[in-house]
Amino acid sequence: MGNYYDSFKEAGFGDVMNTKRFVMFKIVERDGKKIKVPFQPNGTPAKSTDSSTWYTFSECEDKLMNDIFNYTHTFDGMGIILGDYYGTKIVGIDLDHCIDGITGQWTNEYAKEAVKDLQSYAERSISGTGFHCLMKDVKVPEGYKTRNGADAKFDLEVYESGRYFTLSFDKLNEQPLSEDQDGLTKLVETYLPKKIGSSASKVNLFTSNAIPQNKPVESNSTELHPSVKAELLNDINFRKLWEGERSGNESRDDFNLMSRLVRILHTKDK
Repeated sequence: MGNYYDSFKEAGFGDVMNTKRFVMFKIVERDGKKIKVPFQPNGTPAKSTDSSTWYTFSECEDKLMNDIFNYTHTFDGMGIILGDYYGTKIVGIDLDHCIDGITGQWTNEYAKEAVKDLQSYAERSISGTGFHCLMKDVKVPEGYKTRNGADAKFDLEVYESGRYFTLSFDKLNEQPLSEDQDGLTKLVETYLPKKIGSSASKVNLFTSNAIPQNKPVESNSTELHPSVKAELLNDINFRKLWEGERSGNESRDDFNLMSRLVRILHTKDK
């Protein structure tokens, strides 16, 4: 085995390492941006949503070590698939641009404060300037976006499926992979914005008899504007947006929801 196997096993990933949920990655430049593209050890593309393109930890590490020893540099590293597979769910927390790449010291005190109480495995990102935390068998609170806004004091993303995290093995704590549900819930509810139209933040468009704005309203409420209520009953795509279902591009879907609402009310109220 290579240099990473024992340390990763000791960090609580033993059972996970024996399952096919790892990939290789290579940093490539597209449209002026450097992105981390997943690959299979044989050099063909991998997908974070296609389990047939995933491998065990040992299979990926062997390829990585072979590259290092032979100076071939086929790949830049390996990563782990997030999601609920083979009996273990892995959730990933990502903070960007918050650590000094040379000294390893935190450069963003807001980010440091946000994650200081998390009780699970954490490492620096491969750039050396970011923070990754992995948890197992926890549930991300519903009704929240996966990332915070551009005006936030630090960059935060939380994913529980459909993604993979690159691995640096540069540990930031001595915590093993753990179930820190309380820590995850506090982080999400404190720092991530709510989805428009979700049960956590329902868009309140009422008649003149509107109830208080801070009271959640279900889509079948009689106090919803009748035009909105009718659209919810008749258009499944609008209803999905209203209920917080997102395709992956949350900003675009939020904009589409608001555009639909403006169009509905403008047309029906003329």
